[in-house]
Amino acid sequence: MRKYLVIDQKKYGDEYIEVHDTLEDANTDAEYQWDHLTRNEKKEHHIFVAHVEDSDDYLNDWAFEDDEVDWTAYHSLDTEEGYFDSDKESE
Repeated sequence: MRKYLVIDQKKYGDEYIEVHDTLEDANTDAEYQWDHLTRNEKKEHHIFVAHVEDSDDYLNDWAFEDDEVDWTAYHSLDTEEGYFDSDKESE
């Protein structure tokens, strides 16, 4: 199974993650988050979409300890063409 993550990385270390079932939902959320930042806030944030799968290739062992998968317990991510990335957006 694949999940799509919207990752908001602040320049000085904070990171916020939202989990989505579809790429369309993740892209919509990421674009919404980016569009609601001020020009100065955009300089401090990198928002992008990536995917993870429920396998050891993407998730740490402890992500599988409970009955549900912890999709934010990743060690690897993948992105593809068509995934939102604020670094590719024009001001």
